[in-house]
Amino acid sequence: MPIFRGRLGWLTNRRPGGRRLRLTVGLFAALLLPTVALAYLSIRSVRGEAAEARQLLEVSYRRVADVVTAQIDAEIEQRDRTLVRRIGSGRPDLQTVLERLHEAERNDPVLRPLVLLEESGIVLYPSRGWPVPGLSSRAGRRGDSREFGPAFAAAEESELREGRPAAASRLYAAAVETASTDDEFLRALNGLARCELKAGRPVPAARAYERLIAAASALAPAQVGRGIVARHQLISCYQALGDQDGAAAAALDLYAALLEARFLVEEDFYGLYRSLLAELLEGQAPVSLPPARFDELRDRESELAQALSFLDSVSAVAARFPPAPPGGSRTVPAMEYAGLPGGAGVVAISSLDLEGEAGGDLRLRLARRWSTDELTAVARRILSESGRSSDLGIGVLAADGVPVNASVNEAPAAQIAAGTALQTAPGWRVVAFPVSGSLEELAARDTRRYAVLMILVVGTVVVGLTLAARSVSHEVALARLRAEFVSSVSHELKTPLALIRVFAENLSSQWVAEDKKAGYYEVIRRESERLTALINNVLDFSRIEAGTQSYELVDLDLRELTADILERYRLHLKKSGVELTTDL
Repeated sequence: MPIFRGRLGWLTNRRPGGRRLRLTVGLFAALLLPTVALAYLSIRSVRGEAAEARQLLEVSYRRVADVVTAQIDAEIEQRDRTLVRRIGSGRPDLQTVLERLHEAERNDPVLRPLVLLEESGIVLYPSRGWPVPGLSSRAGRRGDSREFGPAFAAAEESELREGRPAAASRLYAAAVETASTDDEFLRALNGLARCELKAGRPVPAARAYERLIAAASALAPAQVGRGIVARHQLISCYQALGDQDGAAAAALDLYAALLEARFLVEEDFYGLYRSLLAELLEGQAPVSLPPARFDELRDRESELAQALSFLDSVSAVAARFPPAPPGGSRTVPAMEYAGLPGGAGVVAISSLDLEGEAGGDLRLRLARRWSTDELTAVARRILSESGRSSDLGIGVLAADGVPVNASVNEAPAAQIAAGTALQTAPGWRVVAFPVSGSLEELAARDTRRYAVLMILVVGTVVVGLTLAARSVSHEVALARLRAEFVSSVSHELKTPLALIRVFAENLSSQWVAEDKKAGYYEVIRRESERLTALINNVLDFSRIEAGTQSYELVDLDLRELTADILERYRLHLKKSGVELTTDL
């Protein structure tokens, strides 16, 4: 309590000005408390208005994002259902479904790779070598198999054992005419082309290989390997003719055929002919290879390599697809979507009911991979059709958080107002955001005028309180300075008065020698001048405070001033045992 009283004593003192200070502090406290309460209530009111406006904006933004999300999901799912209906229409058997899958990939390369699995997870398509019987030779020919066998055997005898390719080519030509199946026709035509090339006749050999390629291309995928072998041999025909441009074109045709058959031939077969093709392409002159087509094929090969790496992931995701419920075929196929590892896209999985060999149902799973580029294309088209708004932007964020596209500009993460996840693309989101500024800024537009008014009121009160506080502080500081000034002046006056008194008493005592009296008088004179200067300083301070002081600037020798000050204190220092030396 004594400390408390000591610190607040200046409020309760009876000195002049104390009452005015107490009134000022009381007025300050009386204004401060209502001002703080008013500011608090104003802040709460403004925050409440802003929160309500922000909530309404969030609802409207989320509705827009939900509409765009539903449109993207509907288009992706509609495409998948259309594909499933096209593959499984009419309850086909497995062989027909495999053919339809291959045809779908041929007509729409973006679907590659389509994956067909059993419920146990075994991959049926794409498969190496097409291991489904009954697809290699479905169309009959007019020849007689009883004539083909002896003719083909005689041709092989003449070519392989007797080493007479010219005679063997005639026998193979006869076998071609007697072939009754596609397989017999291709075998005989291949032998004819081979023997023509061995006999040194590259032109008829090339014609035979071209005929074989055309026939194999029109047949089932099981014959695609024969077409690849024929294309490789056709390159040898052009090389034998010295036609570099023809050889280059044939090499690119072989390249395209290998890529087309990537999922239809054995891995070893593909690897062998891909290495042979690499050797052929290295031997070609740069001008012989059309750069546009060569670059296109290389890009396609890169896409297929990625598709192969995705195949295991697609199969693993499809294997987790829940088994189809028992019952008849579905009118609307069930669809499931899952994200692929590493942001490689999305896999769409649907159950597929087929007709089994015993007449029952064969339940399979069809998996289709949606690449990031495909999802992006769908999202961009929907966004472009959703229209533009002057204050609202719509965008899509991929699984890695990268903006795919926006109706106005890229969606800044700090400005996203609402987001809705895509059901058909796990990890993807449709976001809505304000075009300029943030959602908080938009929400503050309606409350800004009220907030500005409150700020002006509170600011005016605060400024008034600040000025009052400064005035009080100034008065307190001025009072403190006056007290310190009076104390300092009182102390300064004591010193010259004491010296004058001491020296005057010494002179009046008549014991000071005549030779020292002049020094004593000088001290009395100097201290009198000092006393006069102190009194003048007090008067100057009074005039300064009253604002009536005038100033006269003169030059001053600091050495003389310093020597004079030191001389005044020399006697005091000497009495204290201090020796004073000066060097000015």
